[in-house]
Amino acid sequence: MVWNGQARIQQAHLAQQAILMAAVTARIDPEAPMKLAILKNKIAEGDFDQNVKVPIDMTDSKKNQYGNKWRTYREQNSQLSKHRGQAFSLILGQCTQLLQDRMKQDTNWNMVNISYDPLSLY
Repeated sequence: MVWNGQARIQQAHLAQQAILMAAVTARIDPEAPMKLAILKNKIAEGDFDQNVKVPIDMTDSKKNQYGNKWRTYREQNSQLSKHRGQAFSLILGQCTQLLQDRMKQDTNWNMVNISYDPLSLY
């Protein structure tokens, strides 16, 4: 939101700069060169502001909520990896030796074996 606002202001400044450049070349306004210099400084400052990261201020409750969600995600992700490996081993253990040998000859076997993805194995 901040960056979009800065971009709109920059566009307005650039449009204003074109008008002032025309006024300087036509010598219509004696104060136009000074206005143009001030405007160029504003444009340079706006360019600098657009490259600065916008700080994100969080309240304590939001920090706690974010921390809890992140912790839950990490736990679910680790459980998913653990259970995928267990399901992979369970499915592979139910296969006969002949079927395992045939699966190992498949072109996708290395990818399936490395990933421990039970759905790919199935």
